[in-house]
Amino acid sequence: GVLSYTAEDEYEVVDSSIETGEYAAGTVYDLDETWCRHVVNRNDMIIVSDADKSEFANDIAREATGLQCYIGAPIEIDGEIYGTLCYSADSPREQDFTEDDQQFVEMLTQWISYEIAQKKHYQTIEIQNERLDEFSGILAHDIRNPLSGAIGVTEIALEKAPESIVDHLTRVSDSLNRIEELITD
Repeated sequence: GVLSYTAEDEYEVVDSSIETGEYAAGTVYDLDETWCRHVVNRNDMIIVSDADKSEFANDIAREATGLQCYIGAPIEIDGEIYGTLCYSADSPREQDFTEDDQQFVEMLTQWISYEIAQKKHYQTIEIQNERLDEFSGILAHDIRNPLSGAIGVTEIALEKAPESIVDHLTRVSDSLNRIEELITD
């Protein structure tokens, strides 16, 4: 079993039941030499129980991969093909893939599509939160400088102000201190 990411005519193995060698996670191939290119081009499941007895008898993927049976389906994220999920072997199957086999692969692709979409969603939120934190830090800094000046001037004015405007300046001072608290929070 192989989960791939396909973009820019490349076939990158994201995860695989193959631990080392060809088609292990992290390996990259030319998409045009894989069975998965048919899945990507058709945006549909491809089923080949015996390559010799299929429409793919002369397909370049047989020679390039050595695989003789294949079942694979597209992984879709937000309406776009992310890659494929496929199962294959270097010998033909004695029996055709069953309806249950096909439904199993379909369910897995839907589940994997959902999980990848969720991961991308959370990554997007994380990036947005980082930007928001950066913005709020800059904003707080840019507001704090003139605010400190306004607080200082208000304190001086309170010390020298006639009694008739002390109440007004006290309200201004309280408001400025409240703004400072909000910025700190």
